[in-house]
Amino acid sequence: MTYYFNRTFCDCCVCPMKSVCEQLIDCEVNICTISVFLGGVKISDVEDFNVIGTLGGTPICIPISRITGIFVSPSKTINLKSIKKDVKGECACIEESATNKFEKEKSVEVIFPCEGQRRCEGTVNQVGEGIVIVSSPSEQCILSTCQVDAAFLFQQVSNSK
Repeated sequence: MTYYFNRTFCDCCVCPMKSVCEQLIDCEVNICTISVFLGGVKISDVEDFNVIGTLGGTPICIPISRITGIFVSPSKTINLKSIKKDVKGECACIEESATNKFEKEKSVEVIFPCEGQRRCEGTVNQVGEGIVIVSSPSEQCILSTCQVDAAFLFQQVSNSK
């Protein structure tokens, strides 16, 4: 199978998270997977669909498909892939509807899987294909929209576009 952004079954969550991880090479981040919290991962490379790095000096490989969220400094700039409406991925029923909802929200608290459950509260900073960034003064939560368990919506943005 040929893999390129927005043209495979991986288009709605894995490819967008891969793009985020590539921007975090040489950064130390906290990574949530479906089942574990990994605090202090230093990303050194992204190979195929794996994050390669170290955790406490020990080499680690994390499949991107398992990443539910990444916590980074609020000062780190992340560029998200634009939302594509012309192609549907395997999870279009999940990702597209979540993306559409986050585009209309301003203040949220999001629950997502990470060693049980984790919460991220703040302002919706960016919404891109398969990714929402929720920012607070202390961190940015880069979340896979396919992995969101629930979102508490505190303040809707006006729909007068």
